[in-house]
Amino acid sequence: MKTAKTLGIAFVFAWYFFGGIAHFTQTEFFVRLLWPSFPMKEAVVLITGVIEIAMALAIWVPNWRPLMGWIITAFTIAVSPVNVYHWLNPEYMPDAEPWMLTLRLLIQVLLIAIIWWSTDAHRLLKRSAD
Repeated sequence: MKTAKTLGIAFVFAWYFFGGIAHFTQTEFFVRLLWPSFPMKEAVVLITGVIEIAMALAIWVPNWRPLMGWIITAFTIAVSPVNVYHWLNPEYMPDAEPWMLTLRLLIQVLLIAIIWWSTDAHRLLKRSAD
C-alpha cells in the first residue's frame, strides 16, 4: 500500500508541478481557458501557476501531507468551474469534442480521489475527533 500511495503522491506532484510550469510557458493557452468576463486573466494564470508549483513541492513534506491533501483538494474544486464552464459552453473550446470535455470533468473527480487517498487527508479528521 505504501508504494501505491507514493505513486499517487508522485502523480499529484507531476500533475501540479508540470501544470504550474505550463502556466508560465503557455500563459496564453491558460488565459484562453478562462471565460470572457473573467477579470485579470493573465495575473490569475501566473498566480495559480505559482500556487500549483508550491503545492506540488509541499506534498513531499511528510508532516504537511495530510494538510496539503485538504489544500490541494480545495484548490482543485476551486478551479473546477472553468471545466464546468467549458462543458456547458463547448463553443469556447472549438477544438475539443464534447466527450473530451466530459472526460475532463471525470478526470477532475478522479484527481480529487487520488489526492485525498494518497495524502491521507482523512487523518486530520481523525485528529480533530480525538
